[in-house]
Amino acid sequence: MLFLGHSGSGKTTLARLLADHFTILRDDRVFIQMQKDRSFLAKGTKESSDTHEVHSIIRIFGAEQAEISPMSQAKTCEYLMDAVFEIDFQQKSRNIKHEQQWFIQCAHLARHCPGWLLHFSLDPGDVIHQLQKTDTSDTFSIN
Repeated sequence: MLFLGHSGSGKTTLARLLADHFTILRDDRVFIQMQKDRSFLAKGTKESSDTHEVHSIIRIFGAEQAEISPMSQAKTCEYLMDAVFEIDFQQKSRNIKHEQQWFIQCAHLARHCPGWLLHFSLDPGDVIHQLQKTDTSDTFSIN
């Protein structure tokens, strides 16, 4: 699962909540690579050989109670591009060819992986229960 959110949205908090139940690749920037079969792999660094297939994209928001709902492919792509540009803005690099490639990759990823909106509470059991409602519930294991 690829969790998206602006700085301060709770990505690190969510990673800590789920760390006893899931393997956390990274709670910061990850690198996504499209394979020849159009699946997508995530890795912690460009050089890392430790990869994991991306099965879903989840945009997170803190809330009093956990709730998950499906997101359209267009909205999923929008949130992916939002994450790309937040990183790009931090690096202060502007290259239209890179931006076009990022959009193409985000669009492919959004078409390949279902998108979800997760409003999460600080109760790990509540969050896990919501994550199990996604179509990818059989692709992850709970430790």
